[in-house]
Amino acid sequence: MPLRKFLPMNAAELMDRVFDVYKNSFIQQVVFAAIVGVIAIVLAIVTSIALAFSLAANIMMPLTNFYEPTITPAQIIQMVVVVASIVLFVFLMWQAITSAGHILLSQQVFYGERPKIAFGKLPFVVIRVVSAIITQVLMTLPFLFFIGYLFYATFSIQIAEFLLADAWLGRIAATSVIIVFTLLVTLGYLIYSNIFSLAVAVAVLERRYFFGTVKRSWQLIRGEFWRILGIRLIWALVVVIINLGAQALFSFLPFMRLAFIFIPLLIGPLDGIMHALIYFNQRIKREGLDIEIALEQLENV
Repeated sequence: MPLRKFLPMNAAELMDRVFDVYKNSFIQQVVFAAIVGVIAIVLAIVTSIALAFSLAANIMMPLTNFYEPTITPAQIIQMVVVVASIVLFVFLMWQAITSAGHILLSQQVFYGERPKIAFGKLPFVVIRVVSAIITQVLMTLPFLFFIGYLFYATFSIQIAEFLLADAWLGRIAATSVIIVFTLLVTLGYLIYSNIFSLAVAVAVLERRYFFGTVKRSWQLIRGEFWRILGIRLIWALVVVIINLGAQALFSFLPFMRLAFIFIPLLIGPLDGIMHALIYFNQRIKREGLDIEIALEQLENV
């Protein structure tokens, strides 16, 4: 295998490298996303059918005994909680598996190796990724509680006064306040979440769990917090543009209704590749990862 040069990248070079990695692992990335997506859809369908039969049984059983169906509010709440828990679990596992697979494939291409789907590594890696995602959720809860309190204490009374003063103008004013508040909250969360933006990449590429992934993410980002935040925001805008372009392209095709399936498969890997490359770039600049990789390559020559 020829020796490769690994140099620190600026924002433009980082984004160019994302497309380079994507191009060199396109088939593997899309096939992996398709496999995981099909499994998630099948699990969702099977779960929905099982819950539908369970609900039908609860309704029909009393009728067979000549009684009125008796489904209490508590049973309805219980079913809703069960459905929500299953959906959340399937989504969590889908997110963890896809993130792990895309980052592992990106690592192989970045190191100059031939990309292949490492199904053997996934179970152990997914456990770490799930722990990182759970930690991010736990760290997000205080932010959400704070925002909820801030909205209630600051804007809820004001919106009510707008609506009481004039119905038409009140709706416009209330809607404007909500839109501005939502934009500010979104921007605030993007800034806050930048602290643990590399937690999933850390979980995949290092043996770290839970808050260890967040601590390591902060170690890599600290000192370049705003630069990395800017890169992530610009990249999010690029992905949105690509998504809109893909939707416009599919709109001219006869199977445009299937766009909602194909577009996520094609665009989904980009986010994992970007975060993997930010991780590698930070380690090259801070810890000499390029030297470590070069020594490994020399050993394999």
